[in-house]
Amino acid sequence: VFCGMVDFGLYRADDSRDPGDYENAGILGVPNASGPMSDVEGRKRKLNSELANGRLAMVAITGMLFQNGMFGTTGPAMW
Repeated sequence: VFCGMVDFGLYRADDSRDPGDYENAGILGVPNASGPMSDVEGRKRKLNSELANGRLAMVAITGMLFQNGMFGTTGPAMW
């Protein structure tokens, strides 16, 4: 219920804005009353770094799943 209230109440999609750029959200979507980032280049850099970190996390979890399927162990158990 809480997630639905946040999704449909606080973060409403607006066709005039970029996808994921919500009017009520602060920097990177965290509502901390800081408002949207005015520095366009800084916003682009932060969003690109967040995408890169998400991709790295996906590669890491894929490696862990492959290791578990291949050897039947996880990282700490191998050491």
